[in-house]
Amino acid sequence: MAENPACLWYDYGHEGRWFSFWLGCRSDGAIVCRQTAGVEANAGFQAPVLMSKVRAEYTPQARQAGIEGSVWLYVEIGTDGRAHNVRVTEGLGYGLDSKAVDAIRQWTFQPGEKDGVPVVTPVAIQVNFQLDPAGPKPVRV
Repeated sequence: MAENPACLWYDYGHEGRWFSFWLGCRSDGAIVCRQTAGVEANAGFQAPVLMSKVRAEYTPQARQAGIEGSVWLYVEIGTDGRAHNVRVTEGLGYGLDSKAVDAIRQWTFQPGEKDGVPVVTPVAIQVNFQLDPAGPKPVRV
């Protein structure tokens, strides 16, 4: 199955050990979670689960210029399951950075947990912008 154009990378540190996870959503709606590094899968930590999402919209300027690429965001998934402290770490311009932030702020999550207690979980979210194949020829940024 193809994976949705938005995914989460996050690192979690506990007792001096770091864990790196990838969390994504397939086109059939299934959540994909893979541990990419670290020791002891889970170690009492439960990853946040994406419950609902809003797709980031293209701006007319970016569409007209044929801009494609990714906006990377630093986000803290709060104990309330909402995105907090959203910051662009790598942007595209053309208004796409703010569109990515606006979309992520509308996503909802089941919060991450440590030993059954909800915890704030810092994540890096990649929001991909890809034009329709029938549209203007893309300019990779």
